[in-house]
Amino acid sequence: FYSCSALKVVNIPSGVTKIDNQAFYGTALESVVIPSGVTEIGRYAFYNTNIESVTIPAAVTTIGEKAFQQSNLKTIEIAALVREKIQAAVDKFQKA
Repeated sequence: FYSCSALKVVNIPSGVTKIDNQAFYGTALESVVIPSGVTEIGRYAFYNTNIESVTIPAAVTTIGEKAFQQSNLKTIEIAALVREKIQAAVDKFQKA
């Protein structure tokens, strides 16, 4: 869907486990539902989109660099389990 200016809404099917690099880069995407089975959001996946909010499911273990950069993102909801993983990574980084 790279640079598809007509794409505004997408419902990712429940069987999807990875959102590939640049999957929605440069689209007019305003709304996306990320299913609970997604474990990875690739680099630049939603770069330069019109998304204003997103919910990151608990299964996500990897979010690629600049996945949401240059978007209209104002709100990110992160599942509690993901928040714990982020905190653990920060703690590990601070100890290094």
